[in-house]
Order: sequence, then C-alpha cells, then structure tokens
Amino acid sequence: MYDRDDARWRSDREFVAALAALGRDRSARAVVIRTGATSAARRRTARLVRATHVYVVLGSDHAHRINRRRRADAARTVAGVRTWFARFDRADHVQQFPGWEHVELPAAPAPPTSEPW
Repeated sequence: MYDRDDARWRSDREFVAALAALGRDRSARAVVIRTGATSAARRRTARLVRATHVYVVLGSDHAHRINRRRRADAARTVAGVRTWFARFDRADHVQQFPGWEHVELPAAPAPPTSEPW
C-alpha cells in the first residue's frame, strides 16, 4: 500500500519517485492512496502507476481524523482539505470508493508446516 500520508514518505518528491518505480514494474500490484481533487491530477497519477481502477474517498470526518493524529501540521492539513474540496471536480466521472471488500488483495502466505520433511 502506498499512502502519501504515511510517515515513511519524507516529501512529495520521494513519494512520486516511488510511484514512478511502481508504474515501471509490470508485475506490481498495489493500492495507492493519493490526493487528487481534479480530474487532471487523478489522470496524472493513474498514468504514472498504470492504475487499473481509480476511486475517490469522500467523507465528512476528515478534520476529526486529522486532529486525532495530533501532528504539528494539523491546522495546515485541515486547511488543505478545505482547499481540496473547493477544487474537487468529477469531470472524469470518478466513482466513490466501493469499500475494501471490492479490492483484490494478495492472499496471505500459507502458514509454515510442522510436518517433518
């Protein structure tokens, strides 16, 4: 899973570089979570990673979730969410995320066996 909000990404440049590497790997399978208020932004990211599906996650609890993390940039992040919603468009007819039950995730590895071989 590639989520820009994950603390392992120190910068947007680093995250985009990882997405580009993901897109070059023909065997890669991943879920990418990326802001994309405009159709153009979603299209750019979808091309970069060679996405098979693009969804948008909309909700009303973003500010609550941001504040619950207690990070130093909470006020700036909440302002960014407001700007995102002000710019949001559906010119590409993007659909609402249908839920994790509709995402094909890799199967868990088989547990080790205790049988002697």
